[in-house]
Amino acid sequence: MNVDNKLSSNPLTISNALNSYFLPVAENIFIKNSTINSTTDNTDPMNYLRQNFGHISSQMKFKNTSMQEINYIINSIKCKDSAGYDEISSRILKKKHHTFQLL
Repeated sequence: MNVDNKLSSNPLTISNALNSYFLPVAENIFIKNSTINSTTDNTDPMNYLRQNFGHISSQMKFKNTSMQEINYIINSIKCKDSAGYDEISSRILKKKHHTFQLL
């Protein structure tokens, strides 16, 4: 991994670099979510989407899932370095997911 313009394979260096990058993202999400009116039902995914992304499709439906289904979906994602709204690339997601499976 390239850390401070130097190629590193040291797990501690890589871990610290990933923490430095992702910790502010998590903190910003936490701060944003903690400022939402406490009377809002934050357990409803549709409310969360409306609050954070404006207009959403009324056709969107959620269904229950299992860890096996989540594992299958994450493992089937192509590794890319580009990121979405969450600023997390599929490559990082797959690596972190694999790490959590080993724990």
